[in-house]
Amino acid sequence: NDYYQAYRDEFKKSIGATVNIGDDKTEISIFNKGLLIKCDVLPFGSKKIDQDIKYIYHLDRITARTLKETLAVASSQYASSDETIKYNSVDGDEKVINQLEVSQIVEARLEEILKNVKKSLNVLTNREISYIIITGGVSDLPGFNYLLEGLFGDITYMVNMNTLGVR
Repeated sequence: NDYYQAYRDEFKKSIGATVNIGDDKTEISIFNKGLLIKCDVLPFGSKKIDQDIKYIYHLDRITARTLKETLAVASSQYASSDETIKYNSVDGDEKVINQLEVSQIVEARLEEILKNVKKSLNVLTNREISYIIITGGVSDLPGFNYLLEGLFGDITYMVNMNTLGVR
C-alpha cells in the first residue's frame, strides 16, 4: 500500500524501498521494477521515542506521546530552547520542558531507527537503491526530512498516508 500511495512512473524502472515506521515495528520492503522482492521487520518503532521521553521526564505514556507530537521536532538544530511546556510528572513534580531538550531525545532515537533501517537495506540488497519511500506517523514530525537527507541523501520521499489500506 505504501508503494502504490507514492507511486511514480520512474519507480518501475529501478530498485527502491519502502520504510514504514510504525508504533511497534518498522517494516522495510525492497521493490525491483515495481515488484516486491524482499522484506524485513525491525522490532521497534516510534513507541521507543515515547518510552525515552517517558523515562527521562517521569511522565505517563499518553503525556509523553502528546509531548512528542506537539512540541518536538525531528532535527534538534531547528528547535528553540525558548518554547516550553509545563507538565506534571508521575511523581507530582511540575516539569518545564523545552523544545530543544525533547527534540534532542527524539532525534537521537530517530537516528538510531534510521541507521538500523540503513543496515537492513544493505542486508536485503547490495544493489543501488534509487528511491526510499518513508511513511508512518513519525514522518509527520517537523524537520524529519532534514534527518532523512543527512542519512540517505536526496533519494527519500515522505508520504502522508491518506488512504486506509488493509490492516
